[in-house]
Amino acid sequence: MVVQGLDAHRRVLVRVLGLLVGVAVIGVGSYGFVVNLQTDADLTFLRFAKDLFTGFAAFAAFGLTFRSVRTAGWTLSASLLVYLAWYYALTPVVSLPSALLPLVIMIIAAYVAGRRALWIFMAATEVVVVLSAAVELAGAEAPLDIDPAFIVAFLRQVFQIALVAVLVDRTVVVLSNALDFSDQQRRKAEQLFVRLGEQAEITISLQRQVSRTAQSEAAASLATAVSHDLGNLLNVIVAYVEKAWGHVRHTEGVLADSLNGIEAAADRAVHLNRRITSLARATPRQATPIDLVTVLPGIVPLLAMTLGQAIELRVDIGPGDHRVAFDEPCLALILLNLATNARDAIDGRGVVDLACRADDGQSVLIFTDNGKGIPESQRHTAFEPFWTTKGPERGTGLGLFSARQMAESLGGQLVLAPSPDTGARFELRLRRADEAYDSSSP
Repeated sequence: MVVQGLDAHRRVLVRVLGLLVGVAVIGVGSYGFVVNLQTDADLTFLRFAKDLFTGFAAFAAFGLTFRSVRTAGWTLSASLLVYLAWYYALTPVVSLPSALLPLVIMIIAAYVAGRRALWIFMAATEVVVVLSAAVELAGAEAPLDIDPAFIVAFLRQVFQIALVAVLVDRTVVVLSNALDFSDQQRRKAEQLFVRLGEQAEITISLQRQVSRTAQSEAAASLATAVSHDLGNLLNVIVAYVEKAWGHVRHTEGVLADSLNGIEAAADRAVHLNRRITSLARATPRQATPIDLVTVLPGIVPLLAMTLGQAIELRVDIGPGDHRVAFDEPCLALILLNLATNARDAIDGRGVVDLACRADDGQSVLIFTDNGKGIPESQRHTAFEPFWTTKGPERGTGLGLFSARQMAESLGGQLVLAPSPDTGARFELRLRRADEAYDSSSP
């Protein structure tokens, strides 16, 4: 767990001081032990034991910071207090230096363990000073004849320690408040940064939705205009076919068959054009029961003509019930869009497979080709309006968009599936007719 803020500062302080105190005290104490061993063995051993205790306690404080910084602060302050008590016990009051070591002890206690620890160690330090002075007086030859310098030095130590405690207390309070405020501001900044990130994501999502809506509206307007002009042209074609029938004497033959084919294709085109207009105008469409086994053979010739002679069309209708709830003209238009894209992607000789399979209560039309395929980086935009891999002279980018719109409006689903080989693989998932009407019935 990463520790931040005030606790991080406290841990750093105790670890740094713990290492410094431990290394310095044990190092200096070991050297003093070797030097003074020949002069005063008893006192030298005691001093070395004190140094070892203080040093190892400082190292223990360093280790305790990984579990409890407050306990580590208490341990380090107590070890320094023992060192201070030894020093005061052996030094005359008149020779005592300024309260530097008590200052360090009280800073550690206040900053790491709290204000309560500060005043406890201040009182303990005062007790050490008083006991040191009492021991010195008790060993004097004339205890009642007190040297004024002794009194001044004693009062100076007591006053310095009390003054240091007050200053440390106020300083630590201000510093702690400042660090707490800094932590609060940091947390607020982090929360604000997270909120800004969320707002940015929402804004980007809304911008994408607006862009898709604008593209859809543009596509609908364009489809309406094209459909209107195409309808006029189809009416002219139908009129010419009717006029041609008036000059055909026999109902059989190449000319009659051609006129029949033109008339049937024109009628289908008129119907498909009406569906395009209804799609652009968002006119509700109603799915009807159709049998793919019966419908697909009528659409296959249109697909073969669209693909051309250079591309082989292979059709495989698997076993099972393929009665679905859909619209036959919309199905033809979707497959024609896919066939046109496959023809442009192959751009030469190739193969297109159209398979029909039963899958989990659905009938799935699988349309695959061995063309160039769609790059992986562009698969997520394949169904957006005006997106195309063709040049501007060959594609409008509305084919897949309108195909998916038609499929979804009738309860189907058109997806770009992963292709095991090169080329593209589209799956048109259609609801079974019986399940579609069972789910819609009250």
